Amino acid sequence: MNQYPVELHAHTHHSDGDFSVTELVESALDFGYKGLILTDHNTYSGYEEIVDKLLDQKLIILRGIEWTTYFGHMLVHDPKKFVDWRTATIESIDYHINQVKEAEGLVGIAHPFAIGNPICTGCHWEFQVRDWSKVDYIEIWNRTAPHKQFWSEKAYELWTSKLKSGIEISCSAGRDWHRPDAKGLLPGITYVQVPEKLEQSTMKAALKKGSMYITLAPRLEWTLTSQNINYSFGDKVPAGTYTISVSCLEPNLPLLKELDIEPKRIRVIQNEMIIEDIKLSKTSASFRFDKTLVRGYVRVEISGRYQNQEDVRLTIGNPVYLK
Repeated sequence: MNQYPVELHAHTHHSDGDFSVTELVESALDFGYKGLILTDHNTYSGYEEIVDKLLDQKLIILRGIEWTTYFGHMLVHDPKKFVDWRTATIESIDYHINQVKEAEGLVGIAHPFAIGNPICTGCHWEFQVRDWSKVDYIEIWNRTAPHKQFWSEKAYELWTSKLKSGIEISCSAGRDWHRPDAKGLLPGITYVQVPEKLEQSTMKAALKKGSMYITLAPRLEWTLTSQNINYSFGDKVPAGTYTISVSCLEPNLPLLKELDIEPKRIRVIQNEMIIEDIKLSKTSASFRFDKTLVRGYVRVEISGRYQNQEDVRLTIGNPVYLK
């Protein structure tokens, strides 16, 4: 399996961003992203410009849009046809999500606990979702230094509460990239994991499955192994005994390598209970052990020091689901 850093939430001057399409693509390539979804507010016009002018770039790009309404912002990734957001109400959002799914699009809840009116109209999620199984991911990290934003913890709690209730749903990170960031401020990164090469189809499949994790710097590799078959992020497996292999690895993006970060613990979490707590003595390490896993889900987090702040969630992996 190969891992690729991707950005799922970005804007250009086709909506309220300062980037031209060319500048956004160049900035993404300079940062080290391998995939990008352009999500201008309520328009696809920027993607049409990418298709017309930038097909030769070494960046996998998917069509996207950020539904920007009075009741919340929703990331709609790669639908096969236009789905109108203008009639969405607090009570009717399930109908509209179903329309997106019928169009083979992916649905992400953007910054659900960001400050809303009057600071940012509609930025706080108020839609009443009844069927969370149709939501692909919740953006629990938004913008730069997400570990310092109070709404990140609320979004994390929303995500884990849905997992505990039996919903198979992923977490994501979004840079919400409108312009060059202030020096020294870096976003959380979403890494997708695919069997071979990153292409439009494999990137979308990984996002749909939840074959991804988010990180402030350390990379994460982990598998459950049974009868010589390996499983990882987003897979569905029977409950039982597995060999767990987990690795904390150095960041591979240039700017992340410069951060003052020290991973200190790897935690294996089953149904929000810590079942293995591994203390790290170095920034890159691998471990292997057997565990009997019950029905529900299991996932991995890496925590440690981020500059002067201790016990920060540095890396959050999406679950393997156990039936």
